Amino acid sequence: MPVFIVNATTSGIMAKNPYMSRYSMTATQVTVPLAQYAYKSGMRNMYVIFMDYGPGIDSGQTFENTFTAAGGKVLGEIRVPVAAEDFSAYLQRMKDAHPDGVYIFLNASGSGTAFLKQAKAAGFDKAGIKIFCSGDLLTEQVLPAIGDAAIGVISTMNYSGAHDSKMNRDFVKAFEAQSGGLPPTFGGVGVYDAFTAMYKVLAAQKGPIDPDKTMELVKQLKFESPRGPIAIDPDTRDIVQNVYIRRTELKGGQLVNTEIDTYPMVKDPSEHP
Repeated sequence: MPVFIVNATTSGIMAKNPYMSRYSMTATQVTVPLAQYAYKSGMRNMYVIFMDYGPGIDSGQTFENTFTAAGGKVLGEIRVPVAAEDFSAYLQRMKDAHPDGVYIFLNASGSGTAFLKQAKAAGFDKAGIKIFCSGDLLTEQVLPAIGDAAIGVISTMNYSGAHDSKMNRDFVKAFEAQSGGLPPTFGGVGVYDAFTAMYKVLAAQKGPIDPDKTMELVKQLKFESPRGPIAIDPDTRDIVQNVYIRRTELKGGQLVNTEIDTYPMVKDPSEHP
């Protein structure tokens, strides 16, 4: 039974599942470009904080390894429980270390919003400490709740609602018409692209649907998405896609994730070292 993944981000989960393909991303796929960008943008000393579970560990350790390989220094690492909501002690520890920046991986369950608000209250911006994070913390649906604490944060993701293409503008308009005004996020794009992939491989078979033929067709997929060009890596059945560096800005009274750099057609670095 072919399975099209639209959310899970842990690397390597398809190695023993030959009927799976992925349309979301992996944590390492979006983290390596962010660590490279952090160093390129002038960061030399970073503090790293992440949730102590699979994707958090993948992201945190990938950021550390990539940043130090580029020549940077990690001043400290903090692993926090998934349910953590009070970050005051962690924030003080990081602030006392005087880093150029902080990398955080906290999912969008509410912890990320709390962290950014508490970091602003602790004066991270006034201390000149730049915040870098995984983009799932700053989805278009969560930004209004974060408010001004999101402004200036640098994030990495495979999609931004502000992506400048006609296809994306049409997608955003159609999505909001169906959702009652809620903007699409990376999750919505993943589902949209998975359905696009399904239609393509079903139409190509022109009759009875064969699981093995389906997966062979999946390995050949390349098409344009609202996020940009995507393809399926035939060796791993993982998605190959642009990774965008975004800066959250206030434009026209609305918070948006503006794309400021692009790393084109990135494969999962953990599977392609």
